Amino acid sequence: MKVVEQPPSTNVKLDASKFLGGTYYITGTLTLPTTPTAGRGVQLNVVSTGAGGSYVGTAGTTTSSSTLTYAIVGLPAGGWKVQARVDMTGDGVLGGVGDAEGWARGTLGAEIVDQNDADTITVTASTTGVDFALAEVL
Repeated sequence: MKVVEQPPSTNVKLDASKFLGGTYYITGTLTLPTTPTAGRGVQLNVVSTGAGGSYVGTAGTTTSSSTLTYAIVGLPAGGWKVQARVDMTGDGVLGGVGDAEGWARGTLGAEIVDQNDADTITVTASTTGVDFALAEVL
């Protein structure tokens, strides 16, 4: 039986271990374009740059802060691209005008909104400090 490494406590977490079969995690901080109402849905998405597959799912809800800590657990070694989406409007639909989304390592004012432009996070052990900012969907 594999032991899936667990990160320190985070605001939102996606457990991909049952689908991707790995033991490592990626953690970091998400910076939102504005301060959300607490309780808005957060989705995390992790996409392999090799043959590792991908996984997307509900990861939790917002706090009343413009920053959230996140974790994606259960990743095998390899290259991964990480995305976050937040239902800022509270309408239950992600990706609509007023919501927030982005890919890892974008910064405020230079958010990464296209997967092709996203950084590949190379995982050979659990990886921390994969921070990024989300852009408002216009």
